[in-house]
Amino acid sequence: MSDALHEEEALGKAYDSRLIALLWPYVSPYRWQVLATLLLVIPMFLLEVIPAWIIKNGLDYVFVSDSSAATESSLAAYVLDPPWGLAPILWLAILYILVAIVSMGLQFFHMVLMAITGQSAMRDVRTAVFAKIQSLHLGFFDTYPVGRLVTRTSNDVENVAEMFTAGVVALITDVFKMVGFAVVLFWLNPKLALATFAVVPFLAVATVLFRLRVREAFRAVRVRIARINTYIQE
Repeated sequence: MSDALHEEEALGKAYDSRLIALLWPYVSPYRWQVLATLLLVIPMFLLEVIPAWIIKNGLDYVFVSDSSAATESSLAAYVLDPPWGLAPILWLAILYILVAIVSMGLQFFHMVLMAITGQSAMRDVRTAVFAKIQSLHLGFFDTYPVGRLVTRTSNDVENVAEMFTAGVVALITDVFKMVGFAVVLFWLNPKLALATFAVVPFLAVATVLFRLRVREAFRAVRVRIARINTYIQE
């Protein structure tokens, strides 16, 4: 059998609106779940910032004799004031642990919701793919490698599911967090924020180069998986 039948098409654009339009009918039934995963980014971001706020203001409140820095805000004074006669340092530890527990619980729920959404959409994609294969003429299977069909219906669909569960939503979440942290850093100390973000251009260049190499490697892996599946099928 000719190796050309196993080869993948030339690499296309990283983002293809036509492919996104084809996938949208399978995602649209779960659009409210996708929206919920995006809205959860806001409380998750706040829960990641709160521990730093507790440490900074709490240490000023406990160890600095002039605690005006911690008590200048009525919210800080209300939150950091220990109830029930607890020691201040103990109350800070309790606050930190509570925030960490709530943050982990919310992240777990967010991860499960993304996984359920992605797998539900991909279940519909797999159903459509299998229905399409069953509707094909028998002569099609004489010229098209079975291993490549298996790769399309298993590995490729699984990669699309991973794109939804750990790709698109995670990308939007990370971008939102990066913008939020950047705003907070520049608000607190612009000079230190500039020094921190000095490495961003280098990371961006490294990410682009890595993405290009990974796409080529991913296509090579798909070709070899198709050949392995074909050999096993034969």
